[in-house]
Amino acid sequence: MKPEIAVIDYGLGNTWSILNALKEVGAQACLSADPETLHRVDGIILPGVGTYPQGMQKLSEAALTDLVRSIANSGKPLLGICLGMQLLFDEGYEFGTTAGLGLIAGTVQKLELVEKSAKLPHVGWTPIDMSTGSTETRHLLMDVPDRTDMYFVHSFAAQPSDANTIIARAEYGGTHYCCMVQRSNIIGTQFHPEKSGPFGLQIFRNFVNYCEENKN
Repeated sequence: MKPEIAVIDYGLGNTWSILNALKEVGAQACLSADPETLHRVDGIILPGVGTYPQGMQKLSEAALTDLVRSIANSGKPLLGICLGMQLLFDEGYEFGTTAGLGLIAGTVQKLELVEKSAKLPHVGWTPIDMSTGSTETRHLLMDVPDRTDMYFVHSFAAQPSDANTIIARAEYGGTHYCCMVQRSNIIGTQFHPEKSGPFGLQIFRNFVNYCEENKN
């Protein structure tokens, strides 16, 4: 049976694009905020578009904050995308300080660009650099060539406390930053794999395979 992946429904994110991408790579995919469903499936995806405070507020309003923490800490594969990746960290500094999910140690801060001609938000295709990433978690980038372009839309970026959790970096405006992270079963991409063409689909395929390998 194909792995079942749930995209968390909390009112933020490109959920239908993600669902379509998952189906294209062979997963059973659903959109859900139901605790029973989220506990039952083989993996979960936390999408997100918007501000850090808005993301945490929406999760809280949907009574999902502790549930996501519990599921992630149980060992079930979790993939955060864009804002969803940022929410995995301890706190974000957008419009003040907001506590995050605390699943990966570190903070989320505004990109400080070296090149003053560059503007925020960073929108567009940018190559990801895997050369300085952790080799232990490189399986999520299997069959994705180094320096592949991925699609980004963001003004803030994660700063993990442990550099070993970084599996890819990117550069914009002369500033290098973490764009992909993993701590055990908890994974995040700052870019949008669902908007990143064939190699974005490959990342979803690798995540689905990872969920298959980690079925209970």
